[in-house]
Amino acid sequence: MLTNFFFFGALNGFLLLPLYIQRLGGDEADIGLVQGLYSAAGIVCQPVVGALIDYLGRRFFMRLGALLLVVSCALFVVASPLPLLGVLRILQGVAFSAFFVANYVHVVEMVPVERRGWALGIFGASSASRASSPHRWPRSSASS
Repeated sequence: MLTNFFFFGALNGFLLLPLYIQRLGGDEADIGLVQGLYSAAGIVCQPVVGALIDYLGRRFFMRLGALLLVVSCALFVVASPLPLLGVLRILQGVAFSAFFVANYVHVVEMVPVERRGWALGIFGASSASRASSPHRWPRSSASS
C-alpha cells in the first residue's frame, strides 16, 4: 500500500508539466499532445500487461513499472525538447499500466472474496495522493 501511495504521488507530480511545456515555447496543442501520449500509452498497454501477468508474474510488472517511472522522472530533469517530453510521457504511461494492473491483481488475489470490496477501497485510498497535489492547494491573496 505504501508503494502504491508513493508511486502515484510521484506520477501526480506532473500536474505542472503543462506550465513547463508552455515555458519551453509549446502551445496548447503541444501540451495536449504530450499529456495525451501518457493516456494513449496506458490504454494500449493495460490489456497487454493483463495478458502477460499470468506468464511473467505480478512482481515482475510491479518492479518494471516502478523502474520505468524512476527512470522517466530522472530523465525529466534533463529533458527540454518537446519530442523528448512526449517520449518520457509514453514511458510513464507504460510504467503506470505495468504497475497499476499488477498491483490491482495482487490485491485481488491476496484478499478473500468476502473482503475484496474493503481491500479495493483501501487500495484506492492509498492511490489518492493526487488529492494533495499542488493544483488543489489554495492560492494566497498575494499571488492573485
